[in-house]
Amino acid sequence: MLSAASDTKWDTGFVSQEGMTMANAGLALVWKQVKTGREAQALELFGSTMKYYTQLRERGEIQSFEPVLFQAHGGELNGFVHVRGTETQIDTLRRADKFRSMTLQCIYCLDGFGVVDAITGDQLNQMMAEWGQLIGKG
Repeated sequence: MLSAASDTKWDTGFVSQEGMTMANAGLALVWKQVKTGREAQALELFGSTMKYYTQLRERGEIQSFEPVLFQAHGGELNGFVHVRGTETQIDTLRRADKFRSMTLQCIYCLDGFGVVDAITGDQLNQMMAEWGQLIGKG
């Protein structure tokens, strides 16, 4: 039974566009809440960040992005932006001066802000297969 699980391919619903390599990497930009007194800055930063990711997507520098906000739920995490691309696209984004500048602005405006590598696509399938093999050995 565990060996069958390691052969499972997870369909995330994202389809690669013709001529485009499917996203196999990503970043999750997560935050808890806006710091008191910095609400207006945070709102402006959100707008400029969405504009930046839209421009990157239009230029083919990332494949997609999705902002997510949570309804009140009693937990700490209030939202995230998931940016998808190839490993090269994501590595290039991480080193971009504008990305680093926006990251510093987010740290200034948001409690609990972080940038987390996201595993997607074929890498997700590979990791889950490895996990299946690992737990099958126990």
